[in-house]
Amino acid sequence: MKTPTMVSSRNRFTPIAASFSSRTIDTDAPRPPGLETTERVRRFSTRSVPASQRLEYWNDLTAQTFGPMVIDAPDREAFDAEMAGAPLGEGDVVSTWSAQSTLECKPGAVSAGAVDTLNIGVLSSGLSLSRQDGKVWQMRPGDFCLADPARPFFLSLEGASHLLTLRLPKAQLIERLGDIDHIAGVRVSGSGGPGAALSSLIRGLWPAAIRADSEGWGPGLVEVVLSLVELVYKSPAGHTDTADSVLDVRTSQAKMYIERHLRDPDLTARSIASHLGVSTRYVQLLFAPLGATPSAYILERRLQLAAAQIRRERRVRVCDIAYEVGFTDLSYFCRVFRRCFGQTPREYRQRADG
Repeated sequence: MKTPTMVSSRNRFTPIAASFSSRTIDTDAPRPPGLETTERVRRFSTRSVPASQRLEYWNDLTAQTFGPMVIDAPDREAFDAEMAGAPLGEGDVVSTWSAQSTLECKPGAVSAGAVDTLNIGVLSSGLSLSRQDGKVWQMRPGDFCLADPARPFFLSLEGASHLLTLRLPKAQLIERLGDIDHIAGVRVSGSGGPGAALSSLIRGLWPAAIRADSEGWGPGLVEVVLSLVELVYKSPAGHTDTADSVLDVRTSQAKMYIERHLRDPDLTARSIASHLGVSTRYVQLLFAPLGATPSAYILERRLQLAAAQIRRERRVRVCDIAYEVGFTDLSYFCRVFRRCFGQTPREYRQRADG
């Protein structure tokens, strides 16, 4: 299988792991109009390898670029992705396009180089859902966040998406912002205020970076970016750590669908995902802030509904109520009911009658 290879280089970007300045050129990768692969710009594409090997190739490439991680896709044979990068000052800017997929960096898998790096990621197109340090956030085009690649994280791309990532030495950002723990993983809207200015600038970095570094004004451009970053994260109006309204809407939509189909034995995270037009993994992340999985939430709601009917409908048999609220196995229903309420359905009814 064709895999990305690494060669020695001038090693200008010591703080950045696997910088694009140290990559060989993938001469077989397709190049969009107006962007050529040069000494400073490196482009990689899954189209340069057989379809059956694309995910393995992409996992190898992203591991070299960002550190060890696992990437998967719902349709592995149809998976397609491209990545291009160019040096910028003491860091680099990475443009990534990918079909629907998930990316996960697990505990213990973080590379040593990632410890010295911070990423500012802007979603240029598509829809994404991320989780890091217990925070879950959704991004729409123009939104961005500061992410620490030294910590485990999960990213779900809900359909074809384009991301721009500015990778900078952590020391540069800490010098400007101080402690970054409270702002890492916080979604910033790119629709207005200082966030809109920074989002627009980073999205324009890709064509600018190609010339900036070679013509010697890359460090000055990075200074402009850092000044805007400081304005965004130090201004009261620059960013908020409030709940993502879009994420709240999605969660509400999922809950409403569950309520309407609670009595359907075939109700699952997959059917919820199909209704919302998202992946099953996305639905699972929606319920993570609630401390539950979709299946656990459905079970809890069914048990609550069954308990209410057992108290209210005293002449209806317990088994009929169990089947009516979506259970298909009476033994299982009695077992989980007792686990939840500390007594059998019959004992529960008798206590209610007393």
